[in-house]
Amino acid sequence: MNPDTGSPKRFITAGAQRCADRLSRICRAPWTVERTASGPAAQERFEPLFADITEDHFGTYISLPDTGVMVMFDRRSGLQVSHRFSGDFTDQIEALDEPQPAVLGEVASMLANSLAEGLAPSGGPALLVSAPQSLIENPRGLLQAAWDRLQSPERPGLPGYIRLACPGLRAETTLIVFLPPDFS
Repeated sequence: MNPDTGSPKRFITAGAQRCADRLSRICRAPWTVERTASGPAAQERFEPLFADITEDHFGTYISLPDTGVMVMFDRRSGLQVSHRFSGDFTDQIEALDEPQPAVLGEVASMLANSLAEGLAPSGGPALLVSAPQSLIENPRGLLQAAWDRLQSPERPGLPGYIRLACPGLRAETTLIVFLPPDFS
């Protein structure tokens, strides 16, 4: 058994650190874990968390076996991360029609893989991660879209919340994770 899967809290905490480490490498700037929550504590955060935010965000949802994740960046943070990820290829990527959702979809996929590392048993089979599906909408709409696509009404999962920040870039991201109800 993988040590990350001892409890939802342990999985979210360890996954958050792997995601911060991955974003640090992508952006070539240090990212830190600002906040995590799992289970009912995470679910209670969702509604007030986005209540006053009307600005559209970049959002990407990704399915994993029995779970899923929504990665959200506000516009400023999304542009910063997209630019840093693109590096020397920024000019070619900027020539694409709406490049940020595609680039941030790739970043979200990398973060989902960082989380998935905690689900896979050591030396076990690889987990399949779906192709990223990106949207631009207000956070409440993104959260509802993720809930509708990643949650089963028959078996609602355990939510997890991860907030990461990069003070040097003045950037931040939120990950909403949906764990299976019998996760342990």
